[in-house]
Amino acid sequence: MPSPLVPAISLPLGTWTVVSTPAAATQASAVKVAGGADIRHVCTGICASFAGTAANAAVLVNILDGSNIVWSEYLIAVTNDVRSINILGLNIVGTPAASMTLQFAAAGIAGTLQSVTLIGFDTQ
Repeated sequence: MPSPLVPAISLPLGTWTVVSTPAAATQASAVKVAGGADIRHVCTGICASFAGTAANAAVLVNILDGSNIVWSEYLIAVTNDVRSINILGLNIVGTPAASMTLQFAAAGIAGTLQSVTLIGFDTQ
């Protein structure tokens, strides 16, 4: 019997993680491919990092539901620095039978590294 003093915690079954850590000066893009006709991806967390050995312009990080951008944030790393976004507790529900992607909008310049991790679960 659960304790009345401790709330029950319910985690979704089948939590998935998609990671992209490409070579230098290459766009990071983590894609959860579309599920069945009635399956929706739900993004519960993201991690995105950008590192550079040279000063860079701002680089945009996007979450896409299919081809539609549903969340965006800019990162900028100064010379020899690393910047990151780490967010848990999201509840971004995708469209049925659509992919979900966390990606940088473009590759960085020479000497830069990008990494993204998309966390979520599927529901009907």
